[in-house]
Amino acid sequence: MPGFGPQRVAGAAPDLPSGRTGALNRLTVPIRSAENPAGFSRRCSRTWLPGERWDIPATLREPVENMRARDQSISSSRNEEARRRLLDDLAASAAATLPGAAPAFAYALRTAVNDPACYEASVRRGATGVRAGRMMIEQSPGDLVPAIAAALAIELPKAAAQWMEAAAVEGLPVIAGWDLRHGGGERAVKLYVNASDASQRTRARLCTAVLPDLRVSEAPAVLGMNVRADGAVETKIYLQSSDAVALAERLGESARRLAAAARAEQADAGGVLSLDVATGGRTSPRGFFIALREPSRDLWPCVRALPGFDADEIGAALPFAPAPPRSVGIALEREEWTLYCKPRDSGGAPQSLEPTGVFRDGDLEVGVFVEPNAGAARAFRRTERSAVSIRVRHGAPAPHHIESLVDWFTERLRAAEAACAPPRLADPPPPWHAVDADRGSS
Repeated sequence: MPGFGPQRVAGAAPDLPSGRTGALNRLTVPIRSAENPAGFSRRCSRTWLPGERWDIPATLREPVENMRARDQSISSSRNEEARRRLLDDLAASAAATLPGAAPAFAYALRTAVNDPACYEASVRRGATGVRAGRMMIEQSPGDLVPAIAAALAIELPKAAAQWMEAAAVEGLPVIAGWDLRHGGGERAVKLYVNASDASQRTRARLCTAVLPDLRVSEAPAVLGMNVRADGAVETKIYLQSSDAVALAERLGESARRLAAAARAEQADAGGVLSLDVATGGRTSPRGFFIALREPSRDLWPCVRALPGFDADEIGAALPFAPAPPRSVGIALEREEWTLYCKPRDSGGAPQSLEPTGVFRDGDLEVGVFVEPNAGAARAFRRTERSAVSIRVRHGAPAPHHIESLVDWFTERLRAAEAACAPPRLADPPPPWHAVDADRGSS
């Protein structure tokens, strides 16, 4: 399931450094943060000798903000080095899955991908066993699609450029990738436009621009194009819902069973239906997917219960050490399941595919997401139960406008939680107006 659960902007809370090993006494210095204006404790440690005066060490007499700047600079430098090493390794591993790919392709990946979480590989299991070979790269720059096509010796159709231009007009991210089917004997370039966190209005405009003949009652969240080496072009769309159980209801027993199992475990962040698009815009259901939340342990039971599941076999088939799967899908016409995985330690899974509300200020569009506090390490705002984060598209909004929107949203959410009712989101403060409200309230 390509690209669902986009990265979101959240208020940054600095990490809390621990004391040195073996220290006997600790001194706490309050440091203020944007998320905790009252100040949290920074623990600093040292050992005092018998009879020594308990005094603040000289290094702690400097201004707290200077300490923060210095510590964060050192930490950021180390983190950046580790991140760059991981990105280099991922680029090399991904490029190595393409037989005969030139070293220049690994370099193209290193320069195009700035976040390890952009990589997503999948593993399918069906009648012939486990097979891999599919890679998707989120937030791809436009020149990565031609680079993949060149590495696969595939000529892109004119429609590929039209899709990327339409995505740029709407400010939507592109997902690029490849698929080596049947052991690599059949290869394809994958180009997807991700509108999963955009408003229904934006999705409809995109669909009109690139698939004007499409016959659906709801604008898709993601549009997909697979360009095969034989010149054939496969078109796919993905319909997204915050309620996987409701979406599965009309898709057969296997889909209903998977959705019910995920819901019982509180593992589902939403559901997705994929459809093939034929000539003339006719569609036919192809697969059902569940976006998975971050598990508290290793894997969700609904993943382990998949027929023939073997964690070691899955890990060996992937080009990198995987995090717990971000989504699980099943084919609707045959016995086959697919797991979609990101690299280990590349970030947590989203709690919901759909934003709770989408708001606009002119061309600027903001999606606001809600998830339980327990699953959110960072947040822009919090209520007693929930963490609030945002996704901004189309330029940079004025900070005080974002602050007023999120403050208003958080108060409405807090009141709704107290009343055990959905939040009222139709009347945001100026200059905002609601585009889609209560979309992700399941």
